[in-house]
Amino acid sequence: MQNSMECTGCKLNIFDFGVITETKESLFNFLFEHKVLSRTISCNQCRETIEADIDNENFRCRRYGADVIQKRRRKLSRCSFYQRIYKGTWFEQCCMPIKTSTRLTSMWILTNPPKHNMAIESFGLSNHTFVDWFSFCREVCLDWCEKNSIRLGGPGSVVEIDGAKIGKRKYNRGLWLEGYWIFGGYER
Repeated sequence: MQNSMECTGCKLNIFDFGVITETKESLFNFLFEHKVLSRTISCNQCRETIEADIDNENFRCRRYGADVIQKRRRKLSRCSFYQRIYKGTWFEQCCMPIKTSTRLTSMWILTNPPKHNMAIESFGLSNHTFVDWFSFCREVCLDWCEKNSIRLGGPGSVVEIDGAKIGKRKYNRGLWLEGYWIFGGYER
């Protein structure tokens, strides 16, 4: 298994990704290019297009407009729309810095187990944080699989099914296994 991420036009290993995350600007440009974060949004109040403020990690509308009050007087007002750049994304509820969370996610994607000690030593994370983040990564993948899975089989197709029981023998004797069954199917 190769330790690289691939998408249209790029192929990265964990060291290349580490270089990308060195500066905030290069990290955000990578996330914008891969549509993880939005570079622009439309203001909910005045419908103006707003650019992301990378330094403050937010969108803030600064448009001025004139409001007509009682037909004759005009009042100059400023739009007060504000939104975090992470709203509606993978990072919305994340409390750690974006650099740490993206590096941790790339470690989950690109490295083979065991990752536990390496992540704790590399990032200085607590065991609880590490387990929570990697559980979140697994949960997102499982959610994607459930939403994008298709039904196998149908007229004229052949489906192969196999199963395996994962566990250990009870009291290290006999054929009785305690554990879990895993089933898989493949359509030719």
